This record gives sequence, structure tokens and C-alpha cells, in this order.
Amino acid sequence: MTLVPAQADGAPAVSAPTARDSEAGESLLLFGPAAAGILDPGPRAMTFVEYRYTTGRHRPGPWLALETTERDLFVGFGAFLDLPLGRCWIFTPSLGAAIYREHEGLKLGYPLEFRTTAELTCRLDRWRIGASFGHYSNASLGEVNPGTEVLKIVWVVPVGRAGVQ
Repeated sequence: MTLVPAQADGAPAVSAPTARDSEAGESLLLFGPAAAGILDPGPRAMTFVEYRYTTGRHRPGPWLALETTERDLFVGFGAFLDLPLGRCWIFTPSLGAAIYREHEGLKLGYPLEFRTTAELTCRLDRWRIGASFGHYSNASLGEVNPGTEVLKIVWVVPVGRAGVQ
């Protein structure tokens, strides 16, 4: 909540909470369950953890991620941008690249994969919860490029500010 100038009777007015951009220097931790290959005949359970560092309002920030199925591992990095949509909702597009290790899993065809995602979360106090839809592709660097789609349930937790203990 935010205090605003006093009303005519002298009592302070209180505005409703609103979604805010992540503040510069704030670290965010994302985690949750996911499903890979959701548009393929055999989707696979996936888990993920992602770290984001915010650089300020309407400025892209970096992300690092570890995503895994029972037989696949993605270690990636890239950029994201939080875009508030009204009081609660935040739309976050992101893009990046990942080193991909496969052991008879998704069979994506190359050790370098590119990730694009669209995420929609709702702020609940300091936490956010939502969903993300993404696509992995090797951009035809390999002999085959089947790509895969990933659907995630996303919990976003602030874990601190740079220089603040």
C-alpha cells in the first residue's frame, strides 16, 4: 500500500496495492514444475530453477537457468523484460541460449538450443505466480531440428537486492 496526501478531513488516504516493476538490483528466483514436448505425442515432466537480475524499469535484465527432464539437461542464459499490465499482471518475454545434454530424451539434435518464452504472472504481495510458454530450437544448426515446446507453472520470489544484506 502507498500513503498519499491527506484527504480534506486530515486523514491519510491509502491507495490499493499496484503491480510494480522489479526494482533495479533486485534478484529474483523462479522455480516450479513444467512439461516439455507438450505438443508432441509423449510430453515429459520437467523441473526448473532460474535466477534473474533486474536492471531497472523497462530495461532488459539477464537470466540464468537450469532445466531438466529425466533424460535431458538445459543450462541456459539470456535476457528478459518485465512489462506490467495493470495492477497485478506482469508480462515477461525472454530469449536466450542453452547448452543441451540429452540421454535418449527429447532428441533435439544439437548441443546448442535457443529458447524463447512468454510468461504471464500475477503479483501476490512480494511473490508472483503464473505460467510460461516457451520454445526450444537449434535453429537448424544440427542435421535435425525438431524443437520442443515447454509449459511451466512459475513461482517468482525476490531473494534480495545487490549490495543489501
